[in-house]
Amino acid sequence: MRYLILSPPVHQPSEPPSGAFLLSAALAARGIEAPFFDLSLEFFHFALEKSTINTTPALRYMTSPPGSLYEPHQHASHSGVIMSALKRYAGSYPGWHLTPMDCSPPRGLHRPGDYPSMHTPFGDFYREILEPVLNERENATVLVSVAYLSQLPGAVELGRFLRTRGRKALFGGSLFESLSRTGTGMSLLKTFIPEVTLDDGSGLLPPNAGQVMDELVFPELLSKKDYLSPAYVLPVAFTTGCIWNKCLFCPDREKPLKAIPERTIRKLLETAPSDVMVHFIDSTVPLPRLESTLALLEDKGHRFFGFTRATGEFLKPGLLDRIARSGCSMLQWGIESGSPGILERFGKGIDPETALKVLRESSARGIRNYAYFLFGLPGETARDREMTLELIEAAGAAISFMNASVFNLPVDSELTERHGEFGMSLGTYDPGTDAIRLYSPFTCEGSDPRTEAKRFLWEAERNSPVFSNLLKSTPKWFRATHMAFMGPPTPF
Repeated sequence: MRYLILSPPVHQPSEPPSGAFLLSAALAARGIEAPFFDLSLEFFHFALEKSTINTTPALRYMTSPPGSLYEPHQHASHSGVIMSALKRYAGSYPGWHLTPMDCSPPRGLHRPGDYPSMHTPFGDFYREILEPVLNERENATVLVSVAYLSQLPGAVELGRFLRTRGRKALFGGSLFESLSRTGTGMSLLKTFIPEVTLDDGSGLLPPNAGQVMDELVFPELLSKKDYLSPAYVLPVAFTTGCIWNKCLFCPDREKPLKAIPERTIRKLLETAPSDVMVHFIDSTVPLPRLESTLALLEDKGHRFFGFTRATGEFLKPGLLDRIARSGCSMLQWGIESGSPGILERFGKGIDPETALKVLRESSARGIRNYAYFLFGLPGETARDREMTLELIEAAGAAISFMNASVFNLPVDSELTERHGEFGMSLGTYDPGTDAIRLYSPFTCEGSDPRTEAKRFLWEAERNSPVFSNLLKSTPKWFRATHMAFMGPPTPF
């Protein structure tokens, strides 16, 4: 069997989408022909080339900054050029919004029934860029991986495009899995993409081949376009699921935890190009597995970053020194709140004082810290929000980048099921309309914690210099990938 793996627009063009990449890697490890063609990366280059704004200097900077690290002011300037060019390109499709991370049609993403009547940005692109690739692989079954809601309009049009060409296709990926397990609207979506499977890829393997992630090698990549990063970013996972698995509002609590064999990760790293940036994509990077991989990372010269929890395990003598020495460019810390009560209530397993110490110790070793904070949780008080701001201000320069977000309640989670215990009343979006949803509106004892949180964040941005400066220093249009490549600002 021969396959062609596609990932539709739009996801960030700074690294390959992990689902499509790792599926291609898994099939390649079994000797199955399954090259990966990143349509989203191709689409961004297509759109920027069609734009009337000259983006050549900006693209050159994004792929080859002096010294291999971005200078924040230069990065912001070149990001602005790319944003302007994408806006100019989207202007030919009235009502469409396009950024390096997002794409939404005139009437929003949640109603796929509106998509077929739209003049979309993807039709000419598929005809010009995808059709020649399909013709070269006319006997290959097409596998389409969809991870983000921002890919849905492109996926719906891709399905229609493939059907008109008589191509056999199968759609899968984490978006469909999330909608089927913890969201709503999967049956509606299947009327527009009927070829959906919820299989993780294991069904494509020969008998007795094990789990899909048990064998991985660096796959064949068909796109010759450069990702907008100074080095190739390699998505790797130690586990699927989450090693913590206690957060009350996590939609993946029922997802089984599976460890990926150490030999598998070693093989993928050994077959990758030299000097890649490894992105550990685990929900929480398991520290023992990271420790056992440090020597290989250092030996191969691979830099790395990933998401983890700011617990006391990181304060073990010499551990952060080893992590830094092995090429750690950045750690993303799920700190979420400075209120011990909030953290205990929702099963987060983090202590604010310990988290502050971990941030300071990590920063002292030259590791960039990207700290995530969450506001607007049910029962959150003004004092809870103030304690989080106090933690941010106490950390100060120990935080390199910050994500201060407002809580969304998953349609299906333990907290949703137990909403009455937390004084919550569940609402609905646009009753009577057909739509897909991953989150549910709610109120808490007659008030809206999300609205209160947004007001607090607005005031904090204006009244706290530390908070404001962190927001300004955090790149807006590219996700964590670019932060892992960010150097210090040039002094004036």
